[in-house]
Amino acid sequence: YTNSQAPNSPLGYAISTPKNNSLRWEKTMNFNTGVDFAFFKGKIAGSVDYYIKRGKDIFSPIESDPTKGFSNLYTNNASIENRGVDINLTTTNMRQGRFIWQTQLTGSFNKSKVLDIKNQYTGFYNFTRAGGAENIVGLPMNTVLALDYAGLNEMGQPMVRDDKGNLVVLSFNSQTDIPFSALKNAGVNDPKYVLGFNNQFTMGDFSLSVMLMYYGGHAGLISPPGVWEQRPQNGVENMWRQPGDEKKTNIPGFGGAWGTPEYIEVRTGYDKAIQFVRKLDYIALRNATFTYNMKNAFTQRAGMNNTRLILQVQNPFKHVFSGNDVDPETLDFISGSRGLPVQPSFTFSLSTNF
Repeated sequence: YTNSQAPNSPLGYAISTPKNNSLRWEKTMNFNTGVDFAFFKGKIAGSVDYYIKRGKDIFSPIESDPTKGFSNLYTNNASIENRGVDINLTTTNMRQGRFIWQTQLTGSFNKSKVLDIKNQYTGFYNFTRAGGAENIVGLPMNTVLALDYAGLNEMGQPMVRDDKGNLVVLSFNSQTDIPFSALKNAGVNDPKYVLGFNNQFTMGDFSLSVMLMYYGGHAGLISPPGVWEQRPQNGVENMWRQPGDEKKTNIPGFGGAWGTPEYIEVRTGYDKAIQFVRKLDYIALRNATFTYNMKNAFTQRAGMNNTRLILQVQNPFKHVFSGNDVDPETLDFISGSRGLPVQPSFTFSLSTNF
């Protein structure tokens, strides 16, 4: 169900997904093989696992008869395959008296592929597929498609290249489109590999744990400067204003009135361009935890056991290798809008047993 947020709306709740008695459980086939190892009396230990996961009868929407009240219906119509390797390595780097230093390395490498899906695109315009995450047979899940942007013409309208390299001005009104083959495969939204690096230092009753994470191999569309935005970005002042400006800028200016070709074409072909797809590899300090195990006369008299003081900092640092003006964790992969960065948090806690 969904509810209407319109003020004074007589409709409180409406059915968002129709009943479907043919739905059945999704099926998954798993193949896994691996090896565990240990060296130097356990100072170095770990495991390597290779897996294949094939999902069948995956829930996915298909187009339905709109006269029945719904334009989409979820059915068991997709099949997906994931192949990957998981690595885990633990080392004891130093053990000297009361001091212990241990490290844990983790790595996850995954490649997905859509084997079958019934909701292949059936719309009229191929260019509308650019920008969002697409699931296409033979390609990875959440593939990013983009337009090959070629700048502005003398009217300030964005041009793109079709599959033969010809320059085209896209338009809904004049029904101008490009072949699907003209869309560029710009990567995937999901990280292909995730690496973890955790260090733990212990000195008697004190311990410090620090975890670094690396996410890589993925990309996303970033919303470019445009005059249509409510909060224009830096650079929009360089927009096209008059013939000749197209030689020094690729940012469209104001178009015509709503519904005119000038209005549609001032944005179509520009904001889904491959030039605005960015690699989203980043490294983050996920958390740092300082722990003190309290063992003194006061806790003993109070009947407190296993008492610990814990100070934890989460997400204090992040570096995006393509630029820190975007946070991949809050980016809207459909529109390209940038969300506020994930903020650090600080926690102080006392844990005990009686």
